[in-house]
Amino acid sequence: MTPEKLQRFFPMTQFGEIRDVVSVTMGQSGASVFSVTTESGTYILRIHGEDQISWERVLSAQQTASQQAIAPAIVHIDAAERAVVSVLVSGISLGAALSQTETRVAALQSLIAILRKLHAIPADAFAAVDLLGFAHSVWDEQCRRPNFPEWAMPLGDRITEAEKLLKEDGRLVLSHCDLHPANILWDGRRVWLVDWERAGLAHPYLDMATICNFLTMPDEAALNLLEQQEQAKIEENQKLLFTALRHLCRVVYGAVFFRLVSDLGSVQIASREETPSLAECFAMLSTGKLALREPQGRALIGAAFLKQCALVV
Repeated sequence: MTPEKLQRFFPMTQFGEIRDVVSVTMGQSGASVFSVTTESGTYILRIHGEDQISWERVLSAQQTASQQAIAPAIVHIDAAERAVVSVLVSGISLGAALSQTETRVAALQSLIAILRKLHAIPADAFAAVDLLGFAHSVWDEQCRRPNFPEWAMPLGDRITEAEKLLKEDGRLVLSHCDLHPANILWDGRRVWLVDWERAGLAHPYLDMATICNFLTMPDEAALNLLEQQEQAKIEENQKLLFTALRHLCRVVYGAVFFRLVSDLGSVQIASREETPSLAECFAMLSTGKLALREPQGRALIGAAFLKQCALVV
């Protein structure tokens, strides 16, 4: 999109003229994201999709997180066009921060503090996310497709297992609900959470379960982080729930990555044993041997998430 077309989102009196525009991404939510440099600085413009109800949910969560200094500051909202302009946080992804010995501990501690702060926000003004409904829907859609890996078929049971345990523990807190490393920025002192398209009320363990999966953390290390987040010992029944939520997230993200492949017959899907681990896939992404823009890369990441779930019994 040209600077001329985007100028409407940047009032001249506040921002001056636009000098440069870089397209960042087009997410599954339908949002268009741009890095926009104006006379007054560089900002992130997110133009939401056409779903009005989703827009209201996302805006409410993002505004609250911004006011609490959990998300970058919002500097302009165009409600008619469902667009939000935020301050650009200069920094690196959480994944990059954790790869550096000198920043790893500080970045994790900052993340834990930010999650505690997010989950402590009064929940009355927010709506619950239908995580289980989405999980059932995307799984049923994908496992019925031709060429979906047969070894992964039984993993739909993980959704049912999580559903049963969540009925016994119905706690809900304001959550990010898509906490992968690219949505967590480290500015050298602290982390910021970005991309609030999935935000809403969810179980307080969900965000930690999600990020621990992406970081391929073993159960003991993940539980240690959860105890720091909750500032309490995690009892056996709570451990079962946290594990179930990790499985649920693996199934959902695996299915979502498969959904990004239009024809599963066009990609190679190996057996569970021959599928690379998630950590191996991320290593290939970092070296350019795997590309998320390509169907094969998406299918491999999807299979790796499902393999991670299958191997942890």
